[in-house]
Amino acid sequence: MVTEENYKKIYKNTGIKLLDEESYIILKKLEKKAHYFKLGILCGFIFVFLLCFSYREVEIGQSPFEEKSILGYAPYILFALVIRGLSSYFWRYLIYRKVKSIYEQQMDKKTVEKSDDSNILEKIKAIWKWVWRAILKFSGFIWKIIHLIVSPDLLAAKTFKSKIHEFVKENSKRLHKEDSSENEKNGVSNLDEEPLEKREHEVSSSDETPFENEKLEDSSQTSRTDNKTVNECSENYIDKDDLCIQCNDSMKFMTKFYIKFANWNNLILSVVLTIIIMLVGIDKDFTNQKGIIYTLFILLLLRLLSRTIEIAKAFYDDVVQVGIRIYKRQNEKIYLHDWKNSYIRKPLRISLAIHSLLELVLMFTCAYILTFIMFGNQIGFQDKENEKSFKHEMVTEVKNEQNITKVYIEKESSSSKINDYIVEGKVYEFFVYAVSICFFNISYINYGVPWWNILHVWQVTMSMVLIILCIAAYFGRSDDMYKRESDFFARTLEEVNGQKPMRENKKESQ
Repeated sequence: MVTEENYKKIYKNTGIKLLDEESYIILKKLEKKAHYFKLGILCGFIFVFLLCFSYREVEIGQSPFEEKSILGYAPYILFALVIRGLSSYFWRYLIYRKVKSIYEQQMDKKTVEKSDDSNILEKIKAIWKWVWRAILKFSGFIWKIIHLIVSPDLLAAKTFKSKIHEFVKENSKRLHKEDSSENEKNGVSNLDEEPLEKREHEVSSSDETPFENEKLEDSSQTSRTDNKTVNECSENYIDKDDLCIQCNDSMKFMTKFYIKFANWNNLILSVVLTIIIMLVGIDKDFTNQKGIIYTLFILLLLRLLSRTIEIAKAFYDDVVQVGIRIYKRQNEKIYLHDWKNSYIRKPLRISLAIHSLLELVLMFTCAYILTFIMFGNQIGFQDKENEKSFKHEMVTEVKNEQNITKVYIEKESSSSKINDYIVEGKVYEFFVYAVSICFFNISYINYGVPWWNILHVWQVTMSMVLIILCIAAYFGRSDDMYKRESDFFARTLEEVNGQKPMRENKKESQ
């Protein structure tokens, strides 16, 4: 196919750099530690949930949470916005810094010589570019403010992905530096490059597929002519940012680990938030503290809005949009179809979707719990303290092994359907209810409570995006790789798993 031929042409004679191999190995080892930490958090949450929370009842506030004007909620909204915005950027910045620092440690520490800026025209051009960028930044300020309020997670993700791109672009020379000499030192042989026309003729005359043809090409990582590598961007096909395929390799690896660690971090934060809300929900003293409940409710609502926008856009774009990239060298242009901005393969994409699905289940569970706390007396939830009140009537009896629990609701709220699913107000009921909606086991009905209706439709929509649109699409997606990528993973996974590096094996065999 034309697309595969174009990829093969761009990849010709340019292996994945040694710097990327070393950085990838370090990041994979860091990923293992982060994975065990994440599993520890999840196992601890399950243990605490089963032993301490699942059968505890969520307390309803003794006094109704009165309706307030927007000014009445202003202090809670302002506090929640500040905390939400800072947390979105803080954790993502730490992840970005960690990934970036690993690449910085692997790069040559020598200072790259600066270009001569004595040319007046170049200075004028640089000043104009700076002014133009300042205008663009100013014009987009209001839009960023809106993003910061509505979805700081989406804005933070874009910001730090852009910073990764800027980092690679600014350090493109250092990323290539001494790559060929390191390959020679580790025993990787480099063969001279054959003329382009000759290689194209050999490929076109073969009856094998493009993936098989690539195996017939030169297997060397770099080629050298008079001690000068051809791995520098100016020697290869470059994209619109003057970056070659090897610079894009570095960007793809950094983006992959940034996305993966950010996904795990968001799940861990949701677990922590869930534990806090459950602790507040089962304690009568906390449920009567309206300031705490208002703050948690607004903070959760902002996080839920921000994360659902980020998740929906990221996964929708990944499934629906088709990336492209155009590389050029002199007067030749090559169009690459289905371009990916990271080395995230199909299993990891499915894993990210499942992690996001679990995160949403936890956050919607918290939303139902807080709704119960704030409006339980008003929307038909169980209220044991008002059994003898003339305003309440018994609707059912729940028989347990030890006693019989009578369920009362306000007569004015008898039309609510929520108590068909949340009967005793136990924590596990909210979790099971959220999981059931996630897998479309509960059809939409008019609960008689507008906010509960919104939460139901909201959760179903996000579940549809993640389960039907993403996971189903990923299962049917091809996950082939080129030989240069296959060789790269064969080398790096040996070192990640503690086996003898392949480069040393090659050196010994020579």
